[in-house]
Amino acid sequence: MPASRRSLKGTTDVGGRLGVTAGGHLDRVAQLLGRICIAVGAPKSEVYYNAPKDDPQKKPGRAIGYTLPGYFRPTKQWDCVVYFDGKPIVIIELKSQNGPSYGNNANNRAEEALGNALDLQRAMSEGLIQFKRLSLFFGRCEVNIQPVFSAALVGDMG
Repeated sequence: MPASRRSLKGTTDVGGRLGVTAGGHLDRVAQLLGRICIAVGAPKSEVYYNAPKDDPQKKPGRAIGYTLPGYFRPTKQWDCVVYFDGKPIVIIELKSQNGPSYGNNANNRAEEALGNALDLQRAMSEGLIQFKRLSLFFGRCEVNIQPVFSAALVGDMG
């Protein structure tokens, strides 16, 4: 059932889907990346990340710092964005994958990565995002959970 219908009915995701749609499970990784950027010299005021609720450096209402315009969509919230002179120089997206359908999910994630990169590139080329030419780093990190049963042979393929 689509999320909009679930919310109208007052229901939420259950089982494994809840862990996928709840969000926030990579906020600690975003926090670590943000702190690394600060440790290597980026000013705290120029580093934005989707911080965990208990992060002492969390900037209330600051999602705007890691939300950038898109070309094919109005905006995109990235997991970590670092600025220099008001222009993004680091943009990082974090994704996780859990579940039994690794092949299908991997394909979807590859399409998503290409789509996000294209959307970002078009937004920059159309002037929607001002950036430091030749100094922008765009990164994507995926965390895949692979239980033992997912690698077991299903049957004779011959």
